[in-house]
Amino acid sequence: RDHPAELPRVFAERRHTLASSLSYLETLAANYAKLSPPAEARHCDVNAVTRETVSQLPLASAELVFRLSDSAGIAGVDPLALRRILENLVSNAVDSLGGQGGVITVSTTQYVESGQPPQVRVVVEDSGKGMTEAELERAFQDFYSTKAGGTGLGLSIVRRLVTDAGGRLRVETSPGAGSRFIVDLPEVTEGAG
Repeated sequence: RDHPAELPRVFAERRHTLASSLSYLETLAANYAKLSPPAEARHCDVNAVTRETVSQLPLASAELVFRLSDSAGIAGVDPLALRRILENLVSNAVDSLGGQGGVITVSTTQYVESGQPPQVRVVVEDSGKGMTEAELERAFQDFYSTKAGGTGLGLSIVRRLVTDAGGRLRVETSPGAGSRFIVDLPEVTEGAG
């Protein structure tokens, strides 16, 4: 503060320490993630968990729309994992609106793809700023964040939880047109488990 002209020299001297510290923290976080217990696949009432979780989240000035279909069924996912997926996706949707208001739609339905077992689909959609192709490519990388104070782990956690449940995650987005996060989870059929 007292000698601003010396800042470049001091930074150059400490650059290696900063780089090695960041590398250490990335390794630590990756190892910590490996130690966390795997989610238990359970019979999860997707509509009940979705309504309960999303209703408790701070939405700032966003308008929330639920479109929960009776056909959504029961998914083979740990309810806690689904809760974390929803918390991260809805929180990101709120952030994408930038405090300017807008709409967040959370929907559920049964999804059947030809020749595949039925899935339970959960969609979180916002009318926010959307993402460029470059932003989308980096969005799921650990420690990448566009938010001040963000950890950059939210979407990578979502991807991991969906994958661990045997599901699939897709994103449809474009700048100025909002984003649509589509989560397909395996449906538990009658008499299973």
